[in-house]
Amino acid sequence: MSFEAPTGEDWEQVPVEGDLPDHAWTMGLHYNSDETPKSLRVMPDVDSRPDASTAVSTLIAVCRFTDVYATDCRDTGQEAADIPGSDNTVQADFTYSDESGDQGLGRFWVAADEDSGVVSAVEYAGIGVDEAELDAFGETIEFDPGNAE
Repeated sequence: MSFEAPTGEDWEQVPVEGDLPDHAWTMGLHYNSDETPKSLRVMPDVDSRPDASTAVSTLIAVCRFTDVYATDCRDTGQEAADIPGSDNTVQADFTYSDESGDQGLGRFWVAADEDSGVVSAVEYAGIGVDEAELDAFGETIEFDPGNAE
């Protein structure tokens, strides 16, 4: 998956250190602001059959049933999406609250290539994020299954 980080904000790459398990979020960017902390993460190879719907369900389950985001992470809708290079793409929105009760919004985009079996994901989430911001970011995503690591 490739994309353009949102403009007008200073995004920093989050270092990923040590041995990573297969099917992990391997790259991240973070925009750290006291009012609007945001993050972008990439999972080049999702542990899933070559079907975006199955992978989205797994990511939503992790969001909902672990404390990765917060104890109140909830799926707020899923739909098919169009990402260049993908045979099958699903996007899923979710909400959560931070420690101070501020509302966060996020979205997963999961793309699949049926021939190679590669399934990849991108996540954009943060406090102060709105649907227009997610939509604009989603327009920049492209999928090349040959680049999955």
